[in-house]
Amino acid sequence: MTGLIWFVISIACTLAPQISSAQSSREWGLRAIQAVTGLTQPASALTSEHVAVNFGGSKPATTTSSSGQRQHVADARPMAVSVREYGVGTMTKAEIIQAAKAIMSTAKANQIAGIIKGVMAQGKVGSGVFIYEQQVRPKGAPRDMKLSWGVTVTENGYVFAGDPKVIDSDPTLVYLLYTSLAAEAGLPSSWTYADAGVLKWQLRKLDGTPATAWTTVNTGGAFDETADSEFKISCLANKTTAGCPTGFVDAKTLMAETASAAAMIDYVRKVAPAYDETLDPSTGETVYQPQMSVSYDRREYDRTGCSSGNFRNIGRRGYTLKTTVDRYQMGESDQLATRINRFEGTSISPTENFDLSKTLDMTSQSLSNQVIDSFTSALVASSTVRGLQYLAPITTYSTLSNANNMRLESTQSDMAMSWVPGGNGTYSLYLGTIADNYWGGYGAVYDRSMSFNISNVDLYTKFTLAGAWFDDWLQVQVNGQTVYIGPYGGDRLQVVRYGRGYGVQYCSTCVRGVELSTNWAIGLNIDLRPYLRAGQNNIWMRTIVAGNGEGAIRIDATSCLAD
Repeated sequence: MTGLIWFVISIACTLAPQISSAQSSREWGLRAIQAVTGLTQPASALTSEHVAVNFGGSKPATTTSSSGQRQHVADARPMAVSVREYGVGTMTKAEIIQAAKAIMSTAKANQIAGIIKGVMAQGKVGSGVFIYEQQVRPKGAPRDMKLSWGVTVTENGYVFAGDPKVIDSDPTLVYLLYTSLAAEAGLPSSWTYADAGVLKWQLRKLDGTPATAWTTVNTGGAFDETADSEFKISCLANKTTAGCPTGFVDAKTLMAETASAAAMIDYVRKVAPAYDETLDPSTGETVYQPQMSVSYDRREYDRTGCSSGNFRNIGRRGYTLKTTVDRYQMGESDQLATRINRFEGTSISPTENFDLSKTLDMTSQSLSNQVIDSFTSALVASSTVRGLQYLAPITTYSTLSNANNMRLESTQSDMAMSWVPGGNGTYSLYLGTIADNYWGGYGAVYDRSMSFNISNVDLYTKFTLAGAWFDDWLQVQVNGQTVYIGPYGGDRLQVVRYGRGYGVQYCSTCVRGVELSTNWAIGLNIDLRPYLRAGQNNIWMRTIVAGNGEGAIRIDATSCLAD
């Protein structure tokens, strides 16, 4: 809606306080505030009150009646400013202010001042102020701002009324960075400079914190200057200047489109190699050596074992470059930018990349200050690298996780098995169900097995048979090797004729009856690592029951790699 909208003004009114002989009208002021809320269909409310004017701090800023309430009056009723909508992100700050000027005009300011003077003439107050505030959302602004305007009448009858303003509680500035294409002229012909001729801009908080990502425009050197000329820089600030390149953004436009309060421009004028001067003792001549720059942008360690892995270094190698940068600033009402500083900086010529790897029998912790030399590929201390500009921390990972290292493959349909993580590289492997009497038969033999795949046995610092639950007899084998017979030990477990019935033979001369009348729950600590192999492994378990019984085992494992 572009037309003017008039609203009924809600006013809180009570009788104005009577001024006693001890209180002259000069000690009181009229304050009227018109607050407009809502971006669409805005609602307006006007309140007025008499407040004590503070002369020298002897009185409070406001006064209250004997009931403790501020004194509200009806004097401001005719002051109401007509309200209009400014859309939601459809008008720039400048357009909002221009539209508001038509309403908040000199004539309107004089009308409001006349009303305040009328109240002053009645001896009720000695001065007055009218404040207008409206919620608005300028184009490009990520948040609401405040359109503000005011009229002040002093005790001497002077009237002060400025133009309306749009106030941002969290202002941003536009930061522009331009690197002259001519910067390459200071470099050897074989070198290139990545941002030469490129204009980059982003929004930043006033403390310099980025508020948006970079927007990059390759201008092909359109804003390059000659010598110390500043004409093209004025074009970066305001492209309406005659003779400026067209088709590119400028600071003035970006401030308007993003509702920013200011702009800052960094103009990179010159890039050239930096040299160290040394004296050749044999000739007495000065030797100039270019300063090396090395940046290790990524260091990665792919663990393939508990203390082994692949160390990878990715970075850039070149020479130190001296950079001359001019900094300019401008406000939203400025037409041109003003240079505020010139500083020298250094950067690296992004011309040679390296990506090096070495297989090492070391931990990532021992590599914290180590790098792969970009020239010799040797492992060296980072302190020995000449011109080291940046050393990235080591990122450690493993393409061989425990989930892949231990893979359960098969078992019988009536046999439960599970691989349960316990945290920090610990796991428990269960074969069977810890319960009571789920198998039956006198002298019945239940053989069950499971297979699993281990890609790297060395990853396990512990692989222990930790517990067994059975009724009545149990034998456990790993890859065909017997590791446990319970409850009495031995080297075999089989049902044989025993007396008039059957018994269990568990060594060459050891035979007992089948029924032991016990549900065994035995804690064990049998190291199974000597029996494991890379690839497929098999655990076999035999349970012999008398009447009813059960069988289950638990294996505890610890890996140096945690899932």
